[in-house]
Amino acid sequence: MADLNMDLSQTEEWRGVVPAGDYHVKIVSDEVKQTSKGTPYLNLRYTVMDGPKKKACIFEKLYFWPPASDKARNAAQSKLKSIAKAIRHPNPNYIGNTSELIGGELVIKVKVKTSEQYDDQNEVTSYSPVKGVTTPAPQAAPTAPAAPAAPTQPQSAPQPAPQPQPQQTAPSEAVKAPWEN
Repeated sequence: MADLNMDLSQTEEWRGVVPAGDYHVKIVSDEVKQTSKGTPYLNLRYTVMDGPKKKACIFEKLYFWPPASDKARNAAQSKLKSIAKAIRHPNPNYIGNTSELIGGELVIKVKVKTSEQYDDQNEVTSYSPVKGVTTPAPQAAPTAPAAPAAPTQPQSAPQPAPQPQPQQTAPSEAVKAPWEN
């Protein structure tokens, strides 16, 4: 047993969400998960970089794959493009792998979504570049042709990401895999 002797009268109760507002965040990880009904989604994890909620985590679900509705898939693609623009991705019209997003910093507008059925959740409603930050965007994969031949909507559940191909580099350059950053 620990003696605490803490006055908590001025402390907010933990709600598991950050209050509504704008947050400077970094994309720190992504993971493909499934809902309880088996629908796959991309779960992005943002970490707040400054302010009173520094180091807090905010999660966002993006539904790219069937059986998600066309509306959900279109919204996910629109959000992905907005994220790519906000982190200053060199080609926001083509994202080859989610590793291209990791390390990107942006400002997200968050609201608190309440429901009688579920606990409160954060919902990201907009994305914008961080003003005054001149750090380059994460390294992008090779760009796609201007007019892709394949449909823009994924038609099947996600497959494991292809392994990075060896690249020729100058002797003084060190090449790190995305997970080593």
